[in-house]
Amino acid sequence: MTEAPALRRAERERRLSDRSQTRPEQAAEQLTTMAASLAPGDRLGTKEELRVACGVSVGTFNEALRMVQSRGLVT
Repeated sequence: MTEAPALRRAERERRLSDRSQTRPEQAAEQLTTMAASLAPGDRLGTKEELRVACGVSVGTFNEALRMVQSRGLVT
């Protein structure tokens, strides 16, 4: 289990290097990917679980969540 944080850090650093997207856009993309892997009606998790998985602050996560909600991808 010691490998998981390092992998998350590497993924986060890769996303940070992609300056064409803002952090909320990157988190929204990650939420979209997560939602696409589930059946309609399945739960993604709590906001806190999702925020931690995306590796962003509360404000950034809330903006990302608003983005995917406005696109009709999650409710």
